[in-house]
Amino acid sequence: MLRDAAPAAAANNFRELLPMLHQLKGTAATLGGVALAAQARRLEHQFKEGRIETGAADFKLLEHYFVQFVAEYPGAVERAITFPPV
Repeated sequence: MLRDAAPAAAANNFRELLPMLHQLKGTAATLGGVALAAQARRLEHQFKEGRIETGAADFKLLEHYFVQFVAEYPGAVERAITFPPV
């Protein structure tokens, strides 16, 4: 999704990102990507309100949180399998 959204973000067409942000927010929250979900939520509200002046930098931060989530998620799943809750 983020790869497909990058051209719209680069062109400052941030309102086009709203459906993707909404979906990413929910999916990330479900999978435990707290920072990613929070940034997607923040951007969704920001862009709905027409506040786009920091949109490019804020989208870069979203991409950063995504990369971080992708790197950490397999380890989190492995820990959950190895050490199931009591």
